[in-house]
Amino acid sequence: MSLYDKILAILNLLMLVALIALGVMDYGKRLELSSGLFTGDLLLKGLPVDEAEIDGTGLPIAPRITPKILQSVVGGGTIKTQQGEALDEARKFREAVSALPDANAKREMLAVFARQLIDQPNEGVDFARLVRSQTPQEAAYFALGFIGRPVFGYHRLPTGYIRRDRLQGILGEGVTTGALAGSNTYIPSAQFLADEKLLEALKQRASAAEVANWAMLARLDLLFDSAGLVLGDPLSVSQGGERKAVQPAEDGSEMTLDLPQRKDAIARFLWVMRPQGQGVDEKATLERIGAVMGPTQLHETLEEDARVDRVFQQEIDLRLLKASERFAAKYQERLDELGQFAAELARLKNEARMVKELIEKQPTLIEERKQNLAQLKQRLEFTRGESRARFQDMQQNALNLYDQRRALMGLMEQVGQVEKDLRTLESKAGN
Repeated sequence: MSLYDKILAILNLLMLVALIALGVMDYGKRLELSSGLFTGDLLLKGLPVDEAEIDGTGLPIAPRITPKILQSVVGGGTIKTQQGEALDEARKFREAVSALPDANAKREMLAVFARQLIDQPNEGVDFARLVRSQTPQEAAYFALGFIGRPVFGYHRLPTGYIRRDRLQGILGEGVTTGALAGSNTYIPSAQFLADEKLLEALKQRASAAEVANWAMLARLDLLFDSAGLVLGDPLSVSQGGERKAVQPAEDGSEMTLDLPQRKDAIARFLWVMRPQGQGVDEKATLERIGAVMGPTQLHETLEEDARVDRVFQQEIDLRLLKASERFAAKYQERLDELGQFAAELARLKNEARMVKELIEKQPTLIEERKQNLAQLKQRLEFTRGESRARFQDMQQNALNLYDQRRALMGLMEQVGQVEKDLRTLESKAGN
């Protein structure tokens, strides 16, 4: 080989190395850009539902999530799917409940989660009475009323349902009853509410807390089922696992949820089962749920929760309005009487004020009356003196008049005698 050929060969080799280096650099940059786009997509849409979910290119999403991407999206950890996050929360829930010392403590904890499944005001009333019940007999009726309603607004179910195994558990193994007729996984409320054996079984439980716990777990069953989880019996042992995501069909059979429905159900599950209470960092919890589910899904879940709150607020306002109207109608006469009493009270207060003023002025009035009385006495004595003098004068005048009258009568007698004598003389003179 000539020197020229050797030089060309060396140059070709250098060019090949340069092309390989450029290719490697370009591939690394493409991977970096692709990883950035992939991470951004996860930040917007959240983690995949499960290991089998694929993206628009047909590739599985979960296997491509590296620890670095996971750190960027959810802050680290090993959970790469929404199902995994829900499974972890379910595990924490079961461990926390099973660690509590007695049925009353478990009732308090279960009530925190079960309360969030209520989306109708009447359910809230029954639930509050269920939790406050003191005897199994009292709790039994409220438990059936609580279970017999739709589990939450997302399902839009026309009636409440209970799992067959949950119902069999309260009745006892081997016990048969009309509510257990059929083979579907779920039993509608129209079927189990009419079963006397169920009511009697609840009344025979050891405490009201045991009845309430059973009813709340029956409602939570449907929440776990829709999220693809098995609730089991967390009251005694920590158990559970994964299953296909389902919800009750109208006839009580299992209806498998599709991918969008599973996302909604898991988002609802994570929101209901989020850590709550004192010492919980609510901001961090909300950020974690938002990272796992994606901001859009979190917004829809919060909007649904807000819708329920608005329904409650509207019902509360309506009930307050109706209560005030009933109160006004029922007590209108009493209100009128109270108005009359108020007017009478005002009059009496006014009179009392006047009497008080008179009492305060009484010493002055008494002194004035004493002075007036003294003046009247003086005038009376003076008048008496004048009257006595005038009476004496009148008596003397009467005596004088009497004497004058006697003198006048004597004079008249004399005049009459004179007239008689004149008539006698006239008579004699005529003869």
